[in-house]
Amino acid sequence: MEGASSEYFGVVKEVSSGQVKYIARCAGKNLGRYAAEKDAATAYDDYALYFYGQSAKTNGFGQVGRYVPLLRQERHLPEGVRYNKTKTKYRAHVTINGERKELGTFVTVEEAQQAVVAAKEIDGPVEKDVQVEYNEHGEAIIKLKNRDHTSYALVDDGDWHDLMRRKWHVNQGGYAQGRNGSNTVTMHQYILGSSDSS
Repeated sequence: MEGASSEYFGVVKEVSSGQVKYIARCAGKNLGRYAAEKDAATAYDDYALYFYGQSAKTNGFGQVGRYVPLLRQERHLPEGVRYNKTKTKYRAHVTINGERKELGTFVTVEEAQQAVVAAKEIDGPVEKDVQVEYNEHGEAIIKLKNRDHTSYALVDDGDWHDLMRRKWHVNQGGYAQGRNGSNTVTMHQYILGSSDSS
């Protein structure tokens, strides 16, 4: 349950099962839960500057242009680049010969893209890109193999080519699942860069 307000604008302290988290909200939008109070305040500031402009009342941690809206039409990031809203940085990765390689986090899209290009030149070419498949709503989709019917997973445009290099199916829990090397992972784990087996 939520407790007392934080000393920062747009932040509320939440205590649940003995764990403390800080919730950031701005203009009616939930910006996530954070372990550190200052991180929540920073998330509030970045969104406030995006939503209200330079006149926004902030905590002094924000940076204009750092908040990236996660709307479908604004997800046109280069292949191998994702935005990490928690760290407010861009993550880069490449897949070489079926193996995913994390390249780290970067402040700008350009730096992340350069890391991807450099990794491809060093480790060799990745599979040739094909056109992203969309449903009738303009959302990128991945076909999931099932015994008796066809399912689709909705994914980010920037992840589509990487995900298509693997075979995915629906597991007993209803999640998209595949293999990453010798490990079995859910699609969510793979996108987040986790190699934990499940």
